[in-house]
Amino acid sequence: MLQLLIECTFPNYDKKTFNGPHPEWKLSEILVNPIMNINPAIQKILNGKQSSGYKEFQNIKIDGETLNEFFGNIYREHLNEKISFADFLKRTWGEYQQHQDLMID
Repeated sequence: MLQLLIECTFPNYDKKTFNGPHPEWKLSEILVNPIMNINPAIQKILNGKQSSGYKEFQNIKIDGETLNEFFGNIYREHLNEKISFADFLKRTWGEYQQHQDLMID
């Protein structure tokens, strides 16, 4: 399903970039935790267990927020304002590109 969403949202993407160390791969790994930890349906399946993700991402901050907090707030907006998942992906990709210099290689 996610593959289909990505193909529809970014029709010209290169599938090779969804492996490390490409930025697309990094963003996909960063987004796992906010989505898993915030999405009510996923949390129900996980019985409320939270994920912290990659340790190397935990100390990176954008505007004083951890990556989980920063991208989590964008995900909350997506849920609360009923923004399409495609628009969520586009926004997070734009934010990632804007702050790419903070990401670990």
